[in-house]
Amino acid sequence: MNAEHINPFVQGAQSTLCMISSESPSLGSLSLKKAPFKLRNVSIFVDIFGDIDGHVVFTLNVADACMIASKMMGGAAVMSLDSMAGSALSELGNMIAGNIATKFSIKGINVDISTPRLKIDASGSDFSFVPPGMAMICIPLTFTDGLVFELDIFIS
Repeated sequence: MNAEHINPFVQGAQSTLCMISSESPSLGSLSLKKAPFKLRNVSIFVDIFGDIDGHVVFTLNVADACMIASKMMGGAAVMSLDSMAGSALSELGNMIAGNIATKFSIKGINVDISTPRLKIDASGSDFSFVPPGMAMICIPLTFTDGLVFELDIFIS
């Protein structure tokens, strides 16, 4: 996997998160996760297909997901991940994925995106659609208040 394929994910996520929060989250240290592994409690799955194929998963813990949902809903207090908060998080996934597709398009790489799928799991989820032994690139984006929005990327 090369930087040409990773940068659109980071740029698309950062620009969308900045738009909803008025803060550009800082890029944390990149790492690799080998399958199988557990995801954080809240995950938004998006498939990428076209000139490149793969998956991106946006993951958060529950408290950070509530804070992001609050930002998406104009600052309204979000105390739990009800259907309204879930809808906001799914829309965030859609907005980020759309920005990612646009960033690829600018580079002449045509991709389509799936409808985001939100999964909330108090115990964390096993990540199953990456082949055993294969790795995903993990990219944390951190806000000044400590909120961490993580991108887990697999390109086949």
